[in-house]
Amino acid sequence: MRINKSLFYIIPILIFFLTEALFIPYPYDVERTSYHDFLLIASKTLPFGAMVFVLINLWKLRKSYFILCAIPVLYIGYLVFESLFFYNSYFKFPHVGLKIMDLVITCFFFLFFLKRDFKHHNLLMNTIIAALIMTIMLEPSQISIAAFVNHDRGIPSSSVYLLLLPCLYFFNQYIVGLRQIDLFRFFLLFVFIIFAQHRTVWVAMGASFLFNFYLLNKQGKLRVNKAVSGFIPIGITIFFVVSTVLTYLPDVVDKIDQNIDQILNPDKQGSTSEWRLEQFRSYIPFIKEHFLEGMRLKGFELPIQFYNPNTSLVEWAPGTGHHFHSFYFDKLFYFGLIGFILFLIYMIRPIYRALSQKLEFTHKDICFISFVFSGFIYGLGYNLPTHFFVILGISMAVVEKAINQQKYANPIMYS
Repeated sequence: MRINKSLFYIIPILIFFLTEALFIPYPYDVERTSYHDFLLIASKTLPFGAMVFVLINLWKLRKSYFILCAIPVLYIGYLVFESLFFYNSYFKFPHVGLKIMDLVITCFFFLFFLKRDFKHHNLLMNTIIAALIMTIMLEPSQISIAAFVNHDRGIPSSSVYLLLLPCLYFFNQYIVGLRQIDLFRFFLLFVFIIFAQHRTVWVAMGASFLFNFYLLNKQGKLRVNKAVSGFIPIGITIFFVVSTVLTYLPDVVDKIDQNIDQILNPDKQGSTSEWRLEQFRSYIPFIKEHFLEGMRLKGFELPIQFYNPNTSLVEWAPGTGHHFHSFYFDKLFYFGLIGFILFLIYMIRPIYRALSQKLEFTHKDICFISFVFSGFIYGLGYNLPTHFFVILGISMAVVEKAINQQKYANPIMYS
């Protein structure tokens, strides 16, 4: 029996996804040291493997791709030089360098899938769902009503954010294929994301679906009339479930009201948004002082400036970084305006090209691009996780291949 070699293309994606807590479930009453050790080692070594791949292929690229992939590698080299000059060590604070390594990971997947077609979307999405099921089986109490009412969020936000990818995928699968099983899987993921109560993920999900609708419509794949008819059976079921909750579980309704209120009023006393604002105020003077180039290695060396407003104690342990709950703030603090713009260039590139040009995408491609769009919202409340940069690289490759196909189809337009 001959195995299609494209099946192996999923392996590098899953290797990087393994650094996400969702893929390494563990009981919460078990010592977590070995778990954290694995994440620490994997997160520090995998990006270097990606950089080796980028360096090997860098010299084979045309000029525009060369520049795109060389910039983060050169930035890493600059940080190594700075570390040697000031600290007499090649990598005094790896934590800082690994932040730029996120772009190296993006370049790795961009180059890897630029000449390879990823055809096993269904396998990838079902693997993510399987990881979720394993996590729930190890700690079933995290999906109880009590957990929801008590705001016991057993799964971290980055893991819940990853679930948005298969949620978009199965929605698009239903829109195109009108299969009830796809609609059912979409609703299961959608409900779990709501149940997990990471409000930033809620808003990011809303933004991604709006963008997803737009791209589907632009590609002529949005068949509203047929899709709505398939929603009716599940819609009736949801109506009865929601009616039951509203009638017999008032605590759940109050909790939902509270979550919505905190989204609409982020500066409200006691909210997590208010906590984030306090953190930002603690570091704004340092961002202003190093606005252009950022603090880089000196930023990690800086003592923790944020004190918990409730306990007046330092929020984080010394030597662990500043744990910014915002992608934008993190990049401005460490890399200044220059580094911030650098990250935005990579994130905006596939979105801008997908919107500004008449390109052909499959509904499967659209779910990846829509996920990248959600990162602009998710980044307001959290630092963007590694899996985001994996998906960003794949999205960049998808858009670039669509552009190349259009060039070959219409050579006069590009002569």
